[in-house]
Amino acid sequence: MFSNKAYVLIRTVPEKTREAFYSLQEHVEISAIDIITGPYDMIAIVEAPSADEVLDFVMDQIRYTEGITDTLTCFAIRATDQSLAQRR
Repeated sequence: MFSNKAYVLIRTVPEKTREAFYSLQEHVEISAIDIITGPYDMIAIVEAPSADEVLDFVMDQIRYTEGITDTLTCFAIRATDQSLAQRR
């Protein structure tokens, strides 16, 4: 399990959203990805052993994926236990 997590909001060229979505799913650093509504087209959870590796992945992989025009990276500073959702 990786110890550094960030939520990455992603904008795409409209006709390339699905292509970029499927391409990003192939990366082990992305633990979840969804197509969303609003000013951004997708949100991905990126995890890596260090914050630098998260940023390197965003800059070197996500931002160079065909069809992606912009990203906004938000680091998680405190995370809940995944079992929290199961208790509700």
